[in-house]
Amino acid sequence: MARWWSDLPQLAIHGCDYNKELVNWCQENLPFVQARVTDLDPPLPYSDGSFDLVYAFSVFTHLSIELANRWVAELERIVKPGGLLWFTIHGMSYRGRLPPEQMQEFDRGGVVVWFPEIEGTNLCAAYWPDAAVARMLGEGFEMLAHLDPQADAARAQAAQLAPHDSYLVRRR
Repeated sequence: MARWWSDLPQLAIHGCDYNKELVNWCQENLPFVQARVTDLDPPLPYSDGSFDLVYAFSVFTHLSIELANRWVAELERIVKPGGLLWFTIHGMSYRGRLPPEQMQEFDRGGVVVWFPEIEGTNLCAAYWPDAAVARMLGEGFEMLAHLDPQADAARAQAAQLAPHDSYLVRRR
């Protein structure tokens, strides 16, 4: 995603991932991004309140509930008060992938996580209903927008490659 920010030279763009190959690719191909390798667990190598905007595309989709909660706390730490966090999850648009008993758990507001023992990989998949997202965010963030690709046909069609729900929240 960072490649689309290349025409914004007035911004300092930072990126981090625990996958060294992805970070190396960014360092070789996106010289305007300060990319770093980090651990799967927080913390990040940034000071408190460092960023006006942080985005996490397809991060919470591959974490256990416990690790997702730790990451929300970490993102709250590095986002400035009043700053924004945009992130994606597997939400309602992924509900149909769940077997009936997991669908019931999802419908009750529970997070369903496949293969939490290998979190951080694409095989670990977390499915977050709206109520669970609100619990995860706690009091630290104010919900500004929830874009649900199931909400209308145009969004669903536009999101065919990755029909993630996305959220825009503001740090309180």
